[in-house]
Amino acid sequence: MRSNGTARTIFTAQRLQVIEMRSFVVLIAFAFLVLGCNQNQTKNAPPSNPNSPTTQGGSSDTGSNGPESNLPGVNAPDIQFPAETFESAPVGQQGWEPKPDSEAVLIGRKMDAALRDLRNGWARTLILVDDPKGKSQSYGEMKVQDRRHFNITYSLPRTEGSTNRLVGDGSMRALKDTETGFKRLPEFREPSASSVNQDTLENTLRDLPAVINRIYERDENVFEPLIKSLTSDGFEITVEQKTMAVKEEQRPIVRLVAIRKGDQPAEVEFVVDQQRGLPVTMRTIVPTAAGITKIMWTAEWGFGGEFDAKEFTVPIAR
Repeated sequence: MRSNGTARTIFTAQRLQVIEMRSFVVLIAFAFLVLGCNQNQTKNAPPSNPNSPTTQGGSSDTGSNGPESNLPGVNAPDIQFPAETFESAPVGQQGWEPKPDSEAVLIGRKMDAALRDLRNGWARTLILVDDPKGKSQSYGEMKVQDRRHFNITYSLPRTEGSTNRLVGDGSMRALKDTETGFKRLPEFREPSASSVNQDTLENTLRDLPAVINRIYERDENVFEPLIKSLTSDGFEITVEQKTMAVKEEQRPIVRLVAIRKGDQPAEVEFVVDQQRGLPVTMRTIVPTAAGITKIMWTAEWGFGGEFDAKEFTVPIAR
């Protein structure tokens, strides 16, 4: 049984089973963008509260901080993820306009810039995993005042759903994982391109929920190099765009689907709010030595407001 330090139920197993998953890309993009349309939605950004409930595409209880939860993980045997949870919807569906494949790298570059330049942004994230060790769903948060002030919680398949925490106070940053506790990270530096290449691609995809944090953890622009590596590794990339009405505003949504066939088939998908350049859904299906790992990451973004300075306290001695 996996444990999850921030176990809160967004999707129950039953609810997952009744969602029309073939339209899931569109539903996720729509629902998770709703919160991000209001620049000044809250006077104060929500405090960290691992015990606050969240619902899909809605706002959450942002009461006072709660203690770290030790609730059991939600990978009970009765949880069943339909295959379509992790598989990208077919390209070329009605309403999606094909874009030149050459735009894929530009999308990655825009994602890197959006995360690098993000100010007073926050997201609640949902991570679903189906791998040889079992199934899990876990929850995290991203709170970013700027590139050097952040508080991010997330989980990875290799840590079996347990919570990792990445925090930076402007001059120092640290990462807590399940094996070593908090460890101090190198000093901040100017951003550079990530070292993602064909040799590191598979491990990068297996750590998909952490990829979005690379700019904060390592000062690395990761999505442009990642997309270039997909192309070099034989993935066929399709880009398409659809305009969606979100709170009476027309928003362009772009999706990038990369598929590798052959002896080691794999699949990657990014769904991006093209107006802001931020990902709202990421998926991957990637082979491992032990079997197939499937991951879906989604985010509910919010913007505006102010964070309490204590959100970014690094809990280690200087």
